[in-house]
Amino acid sequence: MNRFLGATLFLCAFGLYVCMGHPALSCFRDSGDLATASVTMGIAHPPGYPLYILSSRLFGSALPLGNPAYRLNVFSAFQGALTLLILGMILARVVDQRSMLGAVLLATCFGPALSQITLSEVYSLNALWGMGLLGGFFFLQDRPVPVQKRGWLLLAFLLGLGLGNHHSLIFCGFLFIVFLGRERHRMGWDSRLIVGLIGAGIAGFSIYSFIPIRASASPDYLWGDTHSLKGLWDILTRADYGTGTLSTRHSNASHGQGLLFWANVWAGQWGIAGTIALLWGSVLLLTARYRRSLGNPLWFLWALTGPLFAYLARLEPSALTKAILIPSLVWPGLLSAAAVAVLLHWSFSKHHTGFKGTFFRTTSVALWGIALATQGLPSLLAHTQRSNFLATDYARNAARTLPPQSVFLVITDQSMFSISYLQHALRQRPDIRLLVDADQSWRWAQSRKKYPSLFEPGQSDGGLDLIRVQGAKNRILTDGMQSKLVEVLVPDGIAARAVWPKRTDGHLASIIDRQTIWSFYNRRIPPHLTLADDYYSRELLRIASSSAFNAGLLLTHAGMKEEAQQPWAKALHWNPDRILRWSENF
Repeated sequence: MNRFLGATLFLCAFGLYVCMGHPALSCFRDSGDLATASVTMGIAHPPGYPLYILSSRLFGSALPLGNPAYRLNVFSAFQGALTLLILGMILARVVDQRSMLGAVLLATCFGPALSQITLSEVYSLNALWGMGLLGGFFFLQDRPVPVQKRGWLLLAFLLGLGLGNHHSLIFCGFLFIVFLGRERHRMGWDSRLIVGLIGAGIAGFSIYSFIPIRASASPDYLWGDTHSLKGLWDILTRADYGTGTLSTRHSNASHGQGLLFWANVWAGQWGIAGTIALLWGSVLLLTARYRRSLGNPLWFLWALTGPLFAYLARLEPSALTKAILIPSLVWPGLLSAAAVAVLLHWSFSKHHTGFKGTFFRTTSVALWGIALATQGLPSLLAHTQRSNFLATDYARNAARTLPPQSVFLVITDQSMFSISYLQHALRQRPDIRLLVDADQSWRWAQSRKKYPSLFEPGQSDGGLDLIRVQGAKNRILTDGMQSKLVEVLVPDGIAARAVWPKRTDGHLASIIDRQTIWSFYNRRIPPHLTLADDYYSRELLRIASSSAFNAGLLLTHAGMKEEAQQPWAKALHWNPDRILRWSENF
């Protein structure tokens, strides 16, 4: 690939991704956590992601434009464009320029990649790092021995460093061993080289020392127990989520069910034409023409990051687990684009002449075009997030709901991370005392240390005990109508007020008195296609509409049907799906 084509490819992809990206904080699962940790140089959720935190902070500091979350969204777009450039360089070693561009164009529109390249998350950096390592493996083949040895030491360091962003790069370590095995006769394995490779990998992995070093400075944002070796080990091994699994709550399927679920989601992202093209190209990758130069490494790495990952993850099928699974499709999805490049290259081969050649060329181009038209272009439309301000709107309007010096007891990631971002990144509403009603003991230990006035001797952990003991002295609100607290909650704007020992009919008057608070939340509505495709945006709308819906429900049950219309109208405005439940009451 010449420099002009490479620069053009990078700039076009970067411009496209920036135009599609979120204008502020995204609704995606952990975006608020990572954005807050980056801005404050804090500790993000396990395993801490020190490489992402440091690199995103550096990039964000160098880009004096927009809000902090937007800078990180641009950072992801930059990484995504660079990943496509490296993919193109790898493919250009084996296939012609036309086939390479066709595959890169399809990869540019790959839905899971688009979902991560437009927001503040670790998966774009993970794809870049993995693709860079893969390109390094290919580059070192057949190089002079001194160059190879220095190159392998650098790659070992980068592999260890990359694990500081995402642990799935360990799969590149297996491929690292395979490539080294190929070169063992030329390089001559000796103890100094082996020790050097291990030392370089450990040196890169030492980036995790950022966690205890930074934690000792008591940053504003801190996840986990960082003051004990066990706590640090729990962060490093993702103990809160189940070490070796993707989720403690949702990894309940059998290995076979998890693999089948992954295959269904995978095929759905590529469509029928794209799946056929991938299968055809994957078979071609194993032929003698492509196997050693490209096929064996890609097949090996794809199998590890795709089917094997799914087999171990054991996710049970649901809308939520699909949203959890989508990011893990980014890396194997970009690898799969190589199969499309090989298919196009093989079909246009000079060996295919006459009717056979015409058939192969027509079929392969048709499959590529149908996949681009039916999956690629719709993905571009669905993942365009320029008008999606939901997370920012929710955080600001939830804060407007909360009285001064109030306690916000949350259970959802969206509420927790968006308010944390509001407080620590935007420096707004520092008076809100944010507590997470979760089972982790370290969370309550942090809350006791930060807000000692909210805890009395003998007071147990948990939201219910907090309300029981402190409800009379502090204004405590929650994010929606939590099921275990439903008897003591009164809807109040986006949040719900806690009253102890039990909600009474007298509290219903406060719902009517505070009707005006429902008028402030005029959200900027993202395109319908975006909401249909984005699980986390839909979830945030459900949270926002929960209190309004329940306000209408309580007023209706008290015989005040006319007064119930306004909060119900707001609930329907934020979440039209509520119409189904609303109709049950009439």
